[in-house]
This record gives sequence, C-alpha cells and structure tokens, in this order.
Amino acid sequence: MKKLDIKNFLWGTVGFLIFGFTSLFFMMIATRINGVDIAGAFTYAFANACVLCAIGSYSGKTFQVTENNETISDSDYLYHKLTTCFLMIGAAILFCIFTRPGNLKTILIIILTLYRSIDAFIDSIHAIAQREGNLQSAGKSIFVRTILLVLTFFIVDKWTNNIVVTCLAILILNILFCLFIDFSIIKHLYKRTKYDKNKNWLLIKTGFAVFLYSFLSSYVLNATKYAINTYSVDEIQAIFGIIIMPASFLAMVSQYLVQPFLNSITNNIKENNIKKLYKTIFFISLFITMLGLIALLICYFIGIPILELFYGISLNNQLNNLLIILIGSIFHSLVILLSSVFIALRKTVTQLILLIFTAIFAFFSSNYLTYHYGIQGSSYSYFFVTLFELLLHAITLVLVLRKKENKIMIRLMGGLGNQMFEYAALRAMMIKYNQKGIISLKGITNKTHNVYSLNHFNINKDITITKKESLKTKLNYLLYGFYYVFLIKQKNGFKIMQKIQPILNKNGIYCLPDGYIKFDKSESFNNSMVGYFQSVRYFDEYKDIIKEELKVIDPIMKKNQKLFQEIKNNNSVCVHIRRGDYVGTNHQVCDENYYLNAVELMKEKVKNPKFYIFSDDIKWVKENINFKEKVIFIEGNNPNYEELRLMYTCKHFIISNSSFSWWAQYLTENTKRITIAPKKWFQNENQKVDIFQKDWIKI
Repeated sequence: MKKLDIKNFLWGTVGFLIFGFTSLFFMMIATRINGVDIAGAFTYAFANACVLCAIGSYSGKTFQVTENNETISDSDYLYHKLTTCFLMIGAAILFCIFTRPGNLKTILIIILTLYRSIDAFIDSIHAIAQREGNLQSAGKSIFVRTILLVLTFFIVDKWTNNIVVTCLAILILNILFCLFIDFSIIKHLYKRTKYDKNKNWLLIKTGFAVFLYSFLSSYVLNATKYAINTYSVDEIQAIFGIIIMPASFLAMVSQYLVQPFLNSITNNIKENNIKKLYKTIFFISLFITMLGLIALLICYFIGIPILELFYGISLNNQLNNLLIILIGSIFHSLVILLSSVFIALRKTVTQLILLIFTAIFAFFSSNYLTYHYGIQGSSYSYFFVTLFELLLHAITLVLVLRKKENKIMIRLMGGLGNQMFEYAALRAMMIKYNQKGIISLKGITNKTHNVYSLNHFNINKDITITKKESLKTKLNYLLYGFYYVFLIKQKNGFKIMQKIQPILNKNGIYCLPDGYIKFDKSESFNNSMVGYFQSVRYFDEYKDIIKEELKVIDPIMKKNQKLFQEIKNNNSVCVHIRRGDYVGTNHQVCDENYYLNAVELMKEKVKNPKFYIFSDDIKWVKENINFKEKVIFIEGNNPNYEELRLMYTCKHFIISNSSFSWWAQYLTENTKRITIAPKKWFQNENQKVDIFQKDWIKI
C-alpha cells in the first residue's frame, strides 16, 4: 500500500467507525437525562428517521463511488441528493399524518428526519472525495463532526432537559458543518455544472432499485421496533434499543470497513477477475466474522454490566437476547458486504427481489414473535431475519458470479500432439484475457491415437476437466464439421471462414478448421474453442509457460532410464516416422526419400550425430527404409507421453508432418536445435497450414 492509501484507509475507517457511535451515545444520554419512556420515544423516532433516510440516500454512496457513466458528473449527484432529501422530509410528514404516533413522537420524527437528510447529503459530498482519492479528508470531517454532535447533544439536553430542543440543536450543527466544512473538502475536486433535470431523472430511474433495496433493508432492521411499538410500551422499546446497540454498532463498523475496498471490488469486476473478487470478499468476510466473534466474547462476559453502567437502568435476564441479536448482527454485517458487491455488479433488480422476500419474512416473523414472546421474540426475530437475508444473498451471488465468470471451453480432439496444440491455445487465451479454462473430453474416444493423455503433464491446476460440453461448444463443433464436409476442398473455403470468424468471435465462438485466423477478445462470458489450432502464433508469446506445463511429470520408466541418459549425453537426433492412421490419407506425404535425404543433411550439420528412430510402426520402418548408417530403433511399446519425453530429450529433429513430432522439437531444451521438416504438410493444396517455424529446414 502506498502512504496516501494508508492515510485514506485509516482516516476513512476511523471517521466512519466513530460515526457509528452517535446513535449509541444519543440513546445513552437520553436514557440517563430524560428517563426510559422518553428514551423509548426517541428510539422509535430515530429508527423511523433511519428508515426514511433510505429516501435521502437513495442509491447510496456505493452507487455513486462505483459510477461508470462519464456523462454523469459529481454536480449531478449533488442536485439529485437535494431532490431526494426533500422527498425524504415529505415522506416523514406523510408518515406522521397517516400513523398519528402522538405529538412528541411526531415532532421528534420530523426533526430527526431533517437531521438525517443532512447526513445523506454530506455522504454524497464524501463520495466525491472518495472517488478523487481524498477519503482521509472525509474521515477527518466525520470524526470531528461526530464528537461535536455528541457533546452538543449532552450539553443541551443536560441544560434544558428537553429532548425536542436537543434534537433541534444537533440539526442546526449538522447544517452548519455541511455548509462550511464539508463543502470546502470538494471545492477543488469537482466542477460545478448547471442543473439538468434529464440527468436527475436518469439517476432516479437507474438508482430506484438500489433505493428500494436500502429502504426495505432499513425496514428489515427496524421491523422489530415497529412490532414493539404496536404490541408493547415505550419502556420495552428503550430496553430493546439498548441491547441492540452493540449489534448496530458492529453493523456500522462493518459498513465502513467495506468502504475502503469498494474501488478494489469495482476494479475486480471491471477486469472480470472473479477469482480475485472471491478472494477480496473472503478476506473482508473473515475480518468481519472475527470482529463479530470478539464482540460476542466481550458481550458474554461484560456486555450487560457495561450497558447498565452506561444507560443507568437494569437489564436483568437480557444476556441471551443480547447475544442472539449480536450473532444476527454478524449475519447482517456480511450482508452489507455482499450488498456492496451486488451494487458494483449493478445487479440491483436481483438485490431488490431478495429484499422483498426478506421484508415479507421480517414483517410476519417480527409481528408474530413479538406478539407471542415479547422482547425475547423480538430478539429471535432479528436473528432469523438476518440469517435468512444472508443465505439468500450468498447463494444468489454465487449463482450470479458463476454466470459472469469469464470461461472458455475447448473440445479436446485427436491424438496427443493435437491435444497439446489445443491445450496451448487454450492456455494462451486464459492468460491473455483472464479466462477460466475448461477442457471437454467429449471428443475423446480412447481408441487408437485418440486417448486423453494430458493428465501425465504439468498442466495448469485451475483448468476444469469435464466429460460434459456446453451448448455453444456443441454448436461450434457442428460448424467445424460443416467446414470439413463442405468447405475444406473449396478454393475459397478458408476465406469464407476468415470472413465469418469476426462475427463468431464477438459471440465467443473460436472455430479453427486449419491454418491460422486472428482471434480477438470476445464480448461473451462463456466462450468456446473447437479446432486443432496448429499454429505457434496462438501461444508463442507465452512460450516459457507453455513449455513448462507441457513437460511430462511422471517418473521416467525404469526400462527407459539408461536410454534416457544416453539421449541426453550425445548429439541425439530424433527421427519420427508417422504411419498408422496416416496411411492412404491426406496426411501421407513423407516417403523413404524424405527421411534418407534428411539424415544425410543432418550429418552435414551435426558432428557425430546419433539417430533414434521413433515410429508407431517400427516393424514397417525396419523392413522398408534402408538407412545407410547405424540407427537406434526405439521399441518397447511405450505410452505416448513416455515416447514424447524421449523424443524431446533429443538435441536435433527430423520430423514427419505430425503434431506429435512438432511438439518434440518445440519442447527440447536445446536452444540451438536443428529441425528438418517436409515442405508439404497435407496432400490437399487448399488446406491451409501455419505450422511451419521460421528456423526449420524444409525439404
């Protein structure tokens, strides 16, 4: 972390943390000075103001900090916040008209709603500071303002013993602080623009789901207080308000702990780095949980005595309720984190649906449990609601990220050499575009050459191996088949593929029947590769990684250990003669003359060469190719990966038109290796080839 980043983190965290103490201190002062009944009325009014603050905050600070629309300015957000704060005050008046909570509660609701509307506006100012990397100034402002608010509340309430006058005093202080302190933080950070009603309306529309989410979330947290107001008395409201204070504080701490990580979460999502996003979420979740467990331990031993000391009232038999609520607060704190991720993902409608279900659950559970079991029922209701909310958010987020995770699947086909080309092309795409790789074994029959063998290599552990195949890959394979049936023999067949590939590319389909076609990053999150990808241009920029991962990891077989050392210690030349499925096909291009001429040429270029003959039909080679010098025939029915290792251990290469021998010369550790290859790779002249390397000798 840079020095400035540490300051931002520390001041941001300290400032926002201490702000969480305000309601705790307000409640403490009101209980001691004004008595438990007045404190109960204050608790209810403050809870209402917090619920209505969701209107003033509207889409919230997280939404503003993670804004990607460059046409929306900071000034637009401030105008928008003025609009929502006026709506918040109007909602408070309507609430009091329809619910008639009584004169004292009505007055307190209006004043405290005004007070919280200023908080909402200041929060928008601080979002501008955070976007510009000046979170420390916002943190310092909150720190000083919180201390002054608590002191003002105490002094005025002690002097007047009037909760209404006290609330007016903190309202005035909040207004003055906003005008003269907080505005000064952002004066040089943003350019003021004219009010644009269209942009204001756009922010209202785009942030509506987040606002409704915040509103319902506030209701969910305060549902038990509404139930207590309906079925109990102000004294019980005050007691519940006291025992929920540690939980509220823990939730507040967690909320502000998340704030410094918002930019990191946003960047992970922008880069579509889902793995890193999971790590960030896990790290913050672990920290929040540990913090909650420490709070739980402290409250178990000294929580009730401390609350009784602070508030000056008896809390007999409330320890279990305190601990139950605190566990629920850990759940809610984790929901705060997951909610921030949903907002950064702009999955606001999804969030809203989750909260609607949670709010319905909260309404019925809080009313039922409070009515039947009193304050204990209210405590259990808080626990069950927050647990329900956490499970919904966690399960849904995993499903959302699975869909968003940038995946690329390749259908493995052909023999080992082809499988290695396919793997190399897949790894290059994974590295280049930060994609999660999946290998489908649907095209592996485990017959003749078509046997899956990459499990014997040092392949990347993050790649998923599956026998299943995505629908996109199935369609891609049909397209691949269409080329081989109808286009491969056509003169312009390859050009047709080149023209349609950009369209396929855009939709995450990479189809390569032969040759080389340039691929760009797809706009899709689920991509598919089908083809042999026999071109070094697909992966050569990651050559070191590819070579390391395509080395055999199995121990050398005991019967080959002596041969292996011999190959390593002389001027070994690998001569690969491919027969088998090549005979009588488009692939049969290397005859006896090719190999004899290649051997003679290699003798001219290499001092004391020793020729090792590798073939899938050694018997035929012995009977049909008359080598003039002594050669060593590699027999013993080795597995393909063992054969390949012996081949790439050689110093120089005479290869056939085979991907298997191509990989032997590519994987060798001899940087000065000589490779002799056939000029012609396929019989069909129309079939495109991009497999040749510049330093080869072609004959």
